[in-house]
Amino acid sequence: MKLDFSKARILVIGDIILDKYFHGNVTRISPEAPVPVILKQYEKTVPGGAANVANNLRKLGNKVLLLGIAGNDNNGWLLSSILKDENIDTDVVMGDNPTVTKIRIIGEHQQICRLDIEKNTPFTDKVKKELVKAIGNQIKAHDLVVISDYDKGVVNPESGAFITEEAKKHGIPVIIDPKKKDWTMYKGATLVTPNLKEFKEICHRLQLDDDDLIGSGKYVKDRFRLENLLITLSDKGMMLITKEGYQRIETVKKEVFDVSGAGDTVIATLAACLASGYDMQKSVEVANIAAGIVVGKFGTAPVMIDELQEAVSQIKE
Repeated sequence: MKLDFSKARILVIGDIILDKYFHGNVTRISPEAPVPVILKQYEKTVPGGAANVANNLRKLGNKVLLLGIAGNDNNGWLLSSILKDENIDTDVVMGDNPTVTKIRIIGEHQQICRLDIEKNTPFTDKVKKELVKAIGNQIKAHDLVVISDYDKGVVNPESGAFITEEAKKHGIPVIIDPKKKDWTMYKGATLVTPNLKEFKEICHRLQLDDDDLIGSGKYVKDRFRLENLLITLSDKGMMLITKEGYQRIETVKKEVFDVSGAGDTVIATLAACLASGYDMQKSVEVANIAAGIVVGKFGTAPVMIDELQEAVSQIKE
C-alpha cells in the first residue's frame, strides 16, 4: 500500500508545548543532597503537545495549520522559530500565561527529573474570544480537525463545543486526543482516542466497569454521541468501537525505549489517513504501526513518512 497524505489539509487545535531535553552522564552524587550530578553533554529542544501532533503530520507530508495559545516570552519565541524551521504554518494567539514548557534531565538514558513551566490560571475573556475567532476563520479551509487536549486551557467548554458545532456545519470530521475527566465538551466528535488510564478515569466517573472495555466503551460512545471510540492499550494494542461493533488490533511488537509523544503520533497518523480517504479500520491499523515505530525512539520525536511506508510495506495485506 502506497501512502500519500500530501493532499490532505489538517487543522490542529490544542495546547502548544515546548519540550527541552538536557542529556548528560551521571558523574557522582552531590555533596549538597543525595541526588546525582549530571555532566551535560548536549541539549535538544522540540515541539511538544499539539505542536508535536502538527510536526508528526508535517513529517507525514500533510498540509497542516497549528492553532493554539502561547506566551509572549522567550520559550514562545523559540517554539515559533522551531515551527517555522519545520515549515509548520501557525495561527497562534498570544496569551498572558507563560508558554507551557517541559524540561527533562536525562542521565545515562534515564530520565532523572522533569521541570514544568506553566501557570494554572484561566485565560482572559479577551484571549478566549481571539481563540474562538481564529478557530471560526480556519475550520472551513480544512479537511479534518484534530483537537490535541493536554488540559492546559485551550480546549474548554466554550471552545470545545464551538469546534464540533462549526466543523459539523461544514461536514468536517473532528478527532480528539482527550485529557479531560469530563468528556461533555467532546460530544459529537468523529473519534476520541483515550489511552487505558484516561478511559479508566472516565469509567470511574460514570461508575462503569473499567475491565469491561467493550461494554463500557459502547456506553461511553453512546453517552457522548461519539461516532467512534479508540482505546489505546500500550503493549496490548488498541480497541476500536464503532456503531457496527468492535475490533481488537494487536500491537506491533517493538523494543520500547520511550512512550513520550506516542499518543501524538497515533492521532496524527489517524488524521492523515482519515483526511486522505482511508476507512476507519485501515486508518487504525496504520496508526498502530506508527505507534510501534515511535516507541522505539527516545523523547518526543515524529515518525517520518519513509519509515512508516517501509513498516507498512512489511505487513502483509
